[in-house]
Formats: sequence, C-alpha cells, structure tokens
Amino acid sequence: MLFRSPSKSRNPAVTRDIRIRPAIAADAETLARILANAWRETYGGILPEELVAKRADPDQQLTWWREQLADPATASGTWLGELDGEPAGLALARATPEDAPRPLELKLCYTFAASHGSGLSHALIEAAIGDRPAWLWMLHGNDRAEAFYRKHGFHREEPWDTREWGEAFGATRYTDIRLVR
Repeated sequence: MLFRSPSKSRNPAVTRDIRIRPAIAADAETLARILANAWRETYGGILPEELVAKRADPDQQLTWWREQLADPATASGTWLGELDGEPAGLALARATPEDAPRPLELKLCYTFAASHGSGLSHALIEAAIGDRPAWLWMLHGNDRAEAFYRKHGFHREEPWDTREWGEAFGATRYTDIRLVR
C-alpha cells in the first residue's frame, strides 16, 4: 500500500512517502526497535524510568515480536509503516472474544515522534482496522493520543471502563481508559 500525505512542512506542496505493508517474521527486529523507541518517546518523563526501561528493552521486545509473528492470527493483523523509506511505525489489531466491547482490538499503534503530523499513524489505522468497529486501551491523561483517536471516531466508553496496572513498579498504579467506536 502506498499513501502520499502532506507533511507538516510550511510548504504544503511537500509530500512524504508513506508505505504500509503487512509485517512478516523477518520484521521482528524492526518492529521491536520501533516499539521500544516509540515507547520511550511516548512515556519517558510520564512513567517511571524503571517501567519505561523494562517495556522498551530491545531483547524483551524482540522475543515478544517473534512470538506474535509466529502466531498466524496475530501476524495477519500486524502492519509496518515506513516514512520516506525508513521504518517509523507499527500497528497491531486482533479479533477479540465475544464478551469484548467490539469485535476488534487496536492493540498497538505507535510511531516515532518525528513522524507525528505526517499521516503515518492515520495510514496505519486505516490498514489495521479500516472503518470497522474497534476498541483500544489508552493511558489516562494522554490527551494527545485521545485527540488523535477522536479524529478516528473513538470515544471513551460509557460508563467509563478502566484497568489499572503497574503494581510491579511500586505503589503507583496507572489507569488505562477504554476507547470504542
């Protein structure tokens, strides 16, 4: 898939090459690097460094991605995004059990901060879930992400559904909010 999108440049005639394709097993290392770096960019300074370091550990990410891509159900919902020929984002969508709020979960959608505003995240969402009903978890207080997902039809589930996590990293707990569309 090839998408062309206006960049954030002051010159609206400038376009960026955005390419989205299904991920394959050989992409595990690239996906691990993207997710580890994007996690640091997204949550560094917001979450404790110990937690960010654990989640952004390249070896842990590589192991996780190899497992995901070995499972045909997960692999078929994994997308790799390139911006101007360089890997810069990923998305992972998967079917959910009948008791889930929607039949499809957008499990991951991460891009490098340098790609924000380029259209890469939009293209990843389009590839991963299109216009289908879906749901996702988002860290409470991540206003930038919530505004982005709102542009794609997501809203906070009513009544709010939340999950708390982080007990392994001290007394502080973190709340995710479920968004649906």
